[in-house]
Amino acid sequence: MSLREHFPGTGFRLEDFSFLDYLGYWILSSRVLYFSFLDYLGYWILSFRVLYFGFLDYLGYWISASWIIWDIGVWGEFTLNKHNNFILVQINK
Repeated sequence: MSLREHFPGTGFRLEDFSFLDYLGYWILSSRVLYFSFLDYLGYWILSFRVLYFGFLDYLGYWISASWIIWDIGVWGEFTLNKHNNFILVQINK
């Protein structure tokens, strides 16, 4: 049987099946590449979100450190004012 003869009971030639196989492999490989691209995009977004949350964590630590410094400064100023008021009260008496 030559390649151009019909298969028994079908209306398709061997070349048609070869083209469909080629088309199926091409679509399958395209889908694999497409999903690979989506996976790559997902990993990129995930890493970006990790970096984004890392930046927020850094910002949070920076704000916390600033708050602690501000709190220490206010506490120190309050202690100093309390001490100064105590001295002024002692002087006024």
